Amino acid sequence: MSQTIRVALAEDHPVVREGLEMLFAKADGLDIVISAGDGASLLKQLAEQGADVVLLDHGMPTMDGMKTLHHIQEDFPDLKVIVLTMENDPTLIVKYLTNGAFGYLLKGENSATIFETLRKAHNGERRLPDYATEALVNNAKTQESKKDGAPELNPENEFTNREKEILKIIGKMDRQGLAATFGISIKGIDYHLKNLRDKTGCVSTPELVRWAIRNEYQKP
Repeated sequence: MSQTIRVALAEDHPVVREGLEMLFAKADGLDIVISAGDGASLLKQLAEQGADVVLLDHGMPTMDGMKTLHHIQEDFPDLKVIVLTMENDPTLIVKYLTNGAFGYLLKGENSATIFETLRKAHNGERRLPDYATEALVNNAKTQESKKDGAPELNPENEFTNREKEILKIIGKMDRQGLAATFGISIKGIDYHLKNLRDKTGCVSTPELVRWAIRNEYQKP
């Protein structure tokens, strides 16, 4: 018998949340173990019991989906997050997918697509709908046209608090030292380093160190 995938759901509209719970009750191999009305409640429950994948709404009060995603990355770096929202905004799609979300779905998708996306995410496979793929491709073309030979500085809010902390000390210690400093696993450090390289356009840790110095996160 295959393992049941534990799903954490964050959705602020009770009717939508209850509807999803009813759909998942009929899904094979998927079980909602956390059902939260906002990001803060989701994080609290994740700390108490954990989950395998997260289905995350964007427009939630107090702590929206993006802020919640940043906290999940810092505290649960191995957890796969799928955004489920009404927002068909290419800019928002790119922002989520480049900041660590594993998938992006619109609430108009059918249940089979949502279930399959979660199953694949649990197995480490990314399944993106056409509108998400198109947003990423168009963004890549735009970034390519802007290249001037040096990595471009992203807006400050592109970085999580943990990533900013790493930028301040990267190069001053090895991965084991970073892991000990922040109290997380080496795998977690590798996850953050990959995100930093992706966001800055750097291809290696030494280049990332130079980027941090050039952009005044560190003194030479």
